[in-house]
Amino acid sequence: MPLLSMSDIWDETKLFLARERALVMPLGFATFGIALLIVGLAAPQRGAGEQMPAGPWMLWLLPGLLLITIGYLAISAIVLLPNISVREAIGRAMARLPAALLVTGMLIGAMLLIMTLAAMIMGIIGVGLGWSMEGAAMASVAIALIPMFWLSIRLILLWPLLVDHGPGPMDAIRGSFALTAGHAGRIAALMLLAAMIYLLGTGVAQIAGGSVFMLIGRLLGDPGLGHLLTTILVAAVGAGLATIWSLFVALLYRRLDSNSGA
Repeated sequence: MPLLSMSDIWDETKLFLARERALVMPLGFATFGIALLIVGLAAPQRGAGEQMPAGPWMLWLLPGLLLITIGYLAISAIVLLPNISVREAIGRAMARLPAALLVTGMLIGAMLLIMTLAAMIMGIIGVGLGWSMEGAAMASVAIALIPMFWLSIRLILLWPLLVDHGPGPMDAIRGSFALTAGHAGRIAALMLLAAMIYLLGTGVAQIAGGSVFMLIGRLLGDPGLGHLLTTILVAAVGAGLATIWSLFVALLYRRLDSNSGA
């Protein structure tokens, strides 16, 4: 098995971004950016340390998920199909969207099943150990995160694989498992690093940029303006990082796919 060098793929990502940024960045802002903006504006405001409450606002997650999926598929098409235009990339993404949504539904179902099983197991154990309901719930979430993270590692290549070969949902899942075999450790480290960078980048935008914008809003007598500007800034930063990540994943797929055929 050829050695997988994440630094080499990162170098490819930087070169690709420098060469094709006029294509991929507007596409990323039009998909990831709008999705993050929709969810950011729909989500209720909360204080520091407060949990996000469930409610009808969560219905806005559906168009957000749709736009994010289209973004991943379209950017994967730009990477994998030479000389493709943005319009053609979006057309390719729309053609693959039904299969992508079916896969997404299957994965959501699998994750709900994992969480349900974890809750049942930890609930039984918690009763025997005298845990509180809150303690058992926290333990079940921690247990469920392990197989869910493992699934996210092995299925990281789903979207570029769908764009490249257009298989059915089960074939796409099997293909992603096959291509990531033997590379789970490196991919896991990469995903954790990417998550930290995303949280840091959006967190800085939220705290630093948000403080400035909220001050401007108060000075203008419109606190809502500060919230709007902060949400736009966070969505823009998140969209930029998500675009770079989608490029990296597509190039990772291209490397692993070429190695598998070697």
